[in-house]
Amino acid sequence: MRLDVSNYFDTISIRKLLNNLDQYVMPSIKKRHHFDPFTIQEITQFFQFVSRGQQGIPQSDNDVVSGYIGYLYLIFGELIIDDEIAKYNDLVETYSIIRYVDDIFISVAFEEGISEHRKAAFADRLVAQVAHTLYQKLGLNMNLKTKLFWLNDDDERDELLNEIRQVSPEYHFSGDDDETPENKANAILNQLNQLKGKPVDPLREYSKTLNEEILREVFDDRVDQLFNMDYFRSELQYIFSDFNFDHVKVLPFELLILILKNEDVAIQFRDYLLGLEYLTAVDTNLILRFLCQTEFTDPELIWKLRQNDEMHDIMNVFLDADLYSSNPGYFNLSYEQVLSLLSIPDLLIQTKNRILCERREDYSPALNHLLNEFQSVCFYLDTNHPKQLKQYTSLELVKFLDKCHVPSEVRNAIERLFNRRNSNTVSHPGEEYGSVWGVDSDEYHNYRNQVGQCLKLIVPSSKL
Repeated sequence: MRLDVSNYFDTISIRKLLNNLDQYVMPSIKKRHHFDPFTIQEITQFFQFVSRGQQGIPQSDNDVVSGYIGYLYLIFGELIIDDEIAKYNDLVETYSIIRYVDDIFISVAFEEGISEHRKAAFADRLVAQVAHTLYQKLGLNMNLKTKLFWLNDDDERDELLNEIRQVSPEYHFSGDDDETPENKANAILNQLNQLKGKPVDPLREYSKTLNEEILREVFDDRVDQLFNMDYFRSELQYIFSDFNFDHVKVLPFELLILILKNEDVAIQFRDYLLGLEYLTAVDTNLILRFLCQTEFTDPELIWKLRQNDEMHDIMNVFLDADLYSSNPGYFNLSYEQVLSLLSIPDLLIQTKNRILCERREDYSPALNHLLNEFQSVCFYLDTNHPKQLKQYTSLELVKFLDKCHVPSEVRNAIERLFNRRNSNTVSHPGEEYGSVWGVDSDEYHNYRNQVGQCLKLIVPSSKL
């Protein structure tokens, strides 16, 4: 059975993952790694922050963290499958669960004497029960790619092996290694010759004429090394002469590796890219892949991308080598001012918590985080501060602002901010404040603007 999860990374629940870890991991291990309710809350808030409160986890190319979380989350899915199969001990002799991220394969061997009808009924029930429990406990939905293969049927077995190759193209099946690297390299050359002789398919449906698995053998290190040899490089040059490079859009990564094995062919392909008149999204992707493989050292191709409406602003940043912002967005402080604050303990945590509350439009706790954040900055900048932050009172902070020649209007607003915290619903007001009330959006943003004006005045550009 092959099970596949629909929109896997968009439906992962960090809270469920952490709760499962809390439930299944041994207490001694949790204690050693400081895995406690505070850690769970911090990690949950972080992912709420980076995903802007949406379900799921972010993804990008070569994203090790998201890939590992994706692997880890479905470990609990494997436990669910184990529990479901254990209900059928009278039918199942042995079984294995093989998984690559969200692609799950379950191999089952039945007890002797089980009829084909009972086997099929078991498979249907198991898939249905696993799908139900995965949704119930992990919030995951199975998609239509869920399939059943009978391994005593040669056609279905071959179909399964082909699907496994698509999931893990670098995997070699028993028997595959009987083929020498030379044979594999020659098979690649044969595929290129076949591709060269075909007209360009505008829909790029080459499945009947192109064996993608053969071309993917270029990822085999032994095959890759062969293409560095003079014989194979000259064969590539012969094949790619008068080659229609529109074919490269079929398998750009594999074909680019082969193109770049021969300098003359690489020059031909570069000329092809420069000759593209109207860049489609596919063309842009092709140029970017070529630039990635050549370390972005081609100014003409970079300039060509700059002419593209979608890539214009991105390439301007690249060409200007201005990969940092003069205004990073922290209270309108300059880059140099923000740089001077990086060593302040816990400032990032306070800022993160404040922004998270702002995005939830939860302004009462946001105001407390705002004041704690501002107090940390002043404590750091004030050379006459006491030894500990908790001893740094509002009176000492206001004296510091006065020494920095902060205008009285702004300074008074900061004093009111301290008083407002004490009458905030999430604080612990003293008896002299009587009643408490929540903070609304207008009030919060007024205080936030005053803090921003004050920081602009007191934060230097050189304190490191």
